Amino acid sequence: MNTNEMDDFELFGGEAPVEQPSQKPQQSQQGGAPQADPSRGSRSTLAETAAAVARRKKESERTALMHEIMLIGGFLLVLAVGWFVWRAYMNKQAEMERIRHEYEMQEQQKQAEIAKAQREEAFARQEKLRKEREAKALALKKEVEARRAAENAKRLEMEKANAAKLRIKSLLTAFRGAEIDYYKNAMDAERPDKVGAEALFVCLMPGGGSGYELYEVRTKADGKMDSVRLTEKGDPEPVEEKAFGEMLKSVPSLILRDRGQDFSAPGSVKAYLLDPTRSKRGLRGAVNTCPPPSADSVFSPAREDFGALYDVARWLGCSKTAFKYKVYVRGGGLADPVFVKEMGFGEEIGRAELRDAVKKSLEASSRGRRVDNAGADGVLRTARVEFRAEIGGKGAR
Repeated sequence: MNTNEMDDFELFGGEAPVEQPSQKPQQSQQGGAPQADPSRGSRSTLAETAAAVARRKKESERTALMHEIMLIGGFLLVLAVGWFVWRAYMNKQAEMERIRHEYEMQEQQKQAEIAKAQREEAFARQEKLRKEREAKALALKKEVEARRAAENAKRLEMEKANAAKLRIKSLLTAFRGAEIDYYKNAMDAERPDKVGAEALFVCLMPGGGSGYELYEVRTKADGKMDSVRLTEKGDPEPVEEKAFGEMLKSVPSLILRDRGQDFSAPGSVKAYLLDPTRSKRGLRGAVNTCPPPSADSVFSPAREDFGALYDVARWLGCSKTAFKYKVYVRGGGLADPVFVKEMGFGEEIGRAELRDAVKKSLEASSRGRRVDNAGADGVLRTARVEFRAEIGGKGAR
């Protein structure tokens, strides 16, 4: 084979054919067979060689094509695998991104919830602190208000108590300086049961821890009365009208009308003695009688006249404005009452002084005949002591 044919085989990727050794010598050695024509053989070899070369070329071309196809397929396969790998990678990255995004969203939501919870907790703490501060402020305010209210109440109570004490002191001053007369001698305007209009009266009665009780009586035009008992603690204590009426019927009292006058001025007030236990007392010019005192006791016309109110009137110092009494001994065989003496409020007399007055009267009527004590005591045994009150401030003074 020549050099050009070898190059052709190599160009198409084939392999150069290997020259076969000539068989001519073998054939000549095999015995007398006729040998072929050298020119013919040479042409046949060329044709076969050309066919082989063509065949080899086709096979090389086919091999090269297959190789190229395989290369292209492999490349496409690589591309496909790479695409799928890339796609899988991208999907995995996307999934991881989604998971990361979801995780971030969950974390954000979690952080948001934590932040919200913290804000709510902080708000709750602030609200709690605010409420506690408000509660403390309100409690402090209430405490201050309560303390102020207590102080005001205490001050008001003290003011009421002071006013009540001043009122009671003023009324006691009024009774102490009042001109005293019997209740039945009072004009209708001075009597709560007769005034028939709105008016204020004050009534002094025995009783209570201090020995006396003061009542204010407000009359109305319809004849009804509202009564209260005055106390030094403050507010007066209401008394039912019926209960107060029962007291007036059972307990002696001094009654005066309060017109808002100055009680400290002399002669500005007149009080009236009401003693329901002695029906005949209080009649102008009436004579009051009682048995003579025993040897170990004394007689006081004022005590007999004022009854249970005597100690209160004496404590008040009514002696200068109360009645003056003329004392007599009546009965016991005496022809006429025997004048003993004139007595003031608080003065007392014993049985011996009464006996002496009777003895003098008996001796005078017997023209100087002496009378012993036994005779005088005999008269006093059945006689009565009689006393009459001189009514009026001037006469009393």
